[in-house]
Amino acid sequence: MAVPWVWVYHYGELPTWILAIGAAVVCGGSFRRRSWVGYRRACALIVLAVMLGPGLLVNGMLKPLWGRPRPTQADLFGGSQPYQPWWQPGNAGGGRSFPSGHAAMGYVLVFGTCLVPPCRSAWLRGLVLGGALAYGSLLGATRIIQGGHFLSDVLWSGSLMCFLVAILQAVLPTPAPPNTAASQNPPTVFNAM
Repeated sequence: MAVPWVWVYHYGELPTWILAIGAAVVCGGSFRRRSWVGYRRACALIVLAVMLGPGLLVNGMLKPLWGRPRPTQADLFGGSQPYQPWWQPGNAGGGRSFPSGHAAMGYVLVFGTCLVPPCRSAWLRGLVLGGALAYGSLLGATRIIQGGHFLSDVLWSGSLMCFLVAILQAVLPTPAPPNTAASQNPPTVFNAM
């Protein structure tokens, strides 16, 4: 196995961990620093996405329970276990191919679009989204080249993370911006007359 793929395998999840830890610090710090309050929701979404997506859904539930053998374990590629399509659950603990945890960690960077202020142009949001999708695909390609995952494992990881983005965005809606005119001039008895 070539050096760049080994490096990506070992350190490829690092950007997601840095983003998640930074988001947790900003989210927690926003309760003490007023200037960080505007980032609280976005940072909470990032932390929740990493915990629920790659953490709970992919590595905590699907990988151990689905039981799909990795390509190197499948008899199609010289392994000892029978090939299993992604839609057929196997024996729990029989294999940990479906879905790809590394790809999920890359695709969860899609939540970085939450950090782009809404006043910025759409090209910046598109750049962040495209970069996250490209990075998740790079991590997935690395695992395919190494024989750890099938293409369907990577594609499902991307689909699951994008679905999680939509669900979390719907569950935790963007708060309405404060009415600055009302906060600067609070209503009084004299203003009501």
